[in-house]
Amino acid sequence: MCALFLLAYATEKLHAQTTTETPINFAVWAGYEGNHPLKDGSPWRLETEAMIRRNNGLAIVQAYLFEGGLGTEFDRGQQVAGGYTIQYNYPYDAVSQPYKWTSQRIWEEASLRTAIGNGNKALRQRFRLEERWQARKSPPNFDDVTSRKFELRLRYKSGVELPLTSNTYSAINDEIFFRLAPRNEKWFNQNRLFVGIGFVLDKEKLNRVEVGYMLQAVRNSGESSTGWKRVNNTVRITFKSAVPLGFK
Repeated sequence: MCALFLLAYATEKLHAQTTTETPINFAVWAGYEGNHPLKDGSPWRLETEAMIRRNNGLAIVQAYLFEGGLGTEFDRGQQVAGGYTIQYNYPYDAVSQPYKWTSQRIWEEASLRTAIGNGNKALRQRFRLEERWQARKSPPNFDDVTSRKFELRLRYKSGVELPLTSNTYSAINDEIFFRLAPRNEKWFNQNRLFVGIGFVLDKEKLNRVEVGYMLQAVRNSGESSTGWKRVNNTVRITFKSAVPLGFK
């Protein structure tokens, strides 16, 4: 009930600040997230992510994302990692770039998992720093990349997992994006609020699927701009795996 109240309140406040020029999209994001030990019992992890983002249900492509990195886990669920991400973006609404473009990122992160209650609940936090290079093209044909915009971004994500049955749980998380550079743009970039249900797929609890709703709100970046750039009402479907890879 608290999660539903939080989501309803956030949605009401957000839509109160949108204008007729703010695109409000309905999207589906389907993805895979892997956090695989290199072998059984190893602290070293291969972090992977792949995602397909579609707009207007499934009709229009928003983006494709591919990510890989290496991390290590310490005691009590603490983990640090770093890696590389490439994202292919497509024009899908009125405020998109009028061409296809790529975003390449190098990232470093620290994540924490804290047991709460009697140990069957978990608070998860992640701090991620991203150095991003965003391809830009020039008119009239937008054929070639003419420059790359650099952006330094900090992301903070926190959430809880609350058991419903032995094989299901509720997942609630919020992620805030802060733009640290360039300094002539607003520091607050976007927010993603997610509420969903998770399904455990095996008795070892190494594979699971999360399905739910995410409210993504992206802020206008210019110092003279106000309000929201876009709002995405999104169905998220994510397969998550922690199966060891079995390297010797």
